[in-house]
Amino acid sequence: MKPIGIVDSTMINESIEKSIIARMKFLGYRQSESKPHLIVGFKMYSDSLKFNGYNQPEIEEWAKSQNENLDYNPKKLDMKSGTLLIQFYDRRQNRSVWQGYATTQYGGIDFNNQRHLRNAVISILDKYRFWAEGFIEGQQNKEAEL
Repeated sequence: MKPIGIVDSTMINESIEKSIIARMKFLGYRQSESKPHLIVGFKMYSDSLKFNGYNQPEIEEWAKSQNENLDYNPKKLDMKSGTLLIQFYDRRQNRSVWQGYATTQYGGIDFNNQRHLRNAVISILDKYRFWAEGFIEGQQNKEAEL
């Protein structure tokens, strides 16, 4: 997970990177340095911000129908200071396919606290419930071999 271009310290954090990699491995994804299909990026926002989002169905409901013609009504989200945003970009589809964020109700995420960062990543990626393609089938084959 290496940013390209100008170095932006809000996009570099070893603890966040390790937590993302561990969670993605749990879901069956493998890290690839050469032409990965899924690019994962993150950004830490220390100040509060207004974020453009959408009213949309839960990801599990969308996955059942995969109806790309659904209406996504825009909405403004007021993010408190200390927000972590994680975004997935699919190179095959040439577009962003998922994003999630964590912010706290009673104060921002402390970006210098490793536990806060790990918990923020976990809370975000808990909402991404898609196993890597072929991973479940591979697990079933392994179980059959035991």
